[in-house]
Amino acid sequence: MTGLPLTGEEGEAAAPRQGRRPKVESPKVHIGFRLDADLVKAIKATGKGYNVRVEKVLCGALARGELNADRDLFDARLGGPER
Repeated sequence: MTGLPLTGEEGEAAAPRQGRRPKVESPKVHIGFRLDADLVKAIKATGKGYNVRVEKVLCGALARGELNADRDLFDARLGGPER
């Protein structure tokens, strides 16, 4: 080591990123959509970490094939056919 300051890619690789999260291989994506106010209130009432719980529920529904575009996901309250 020469004692000279690192520059460019060397400096970026060696220096910790202060005040920021580390980069992840597959970052989360921010999306926006509207939900019924009562549903949001109920989800938030489950406490801190509700975003992770909602993500797990959605992942489970996707894995079970419940989020296919061809499936009827609407209930009578939202104007879809009753089951």
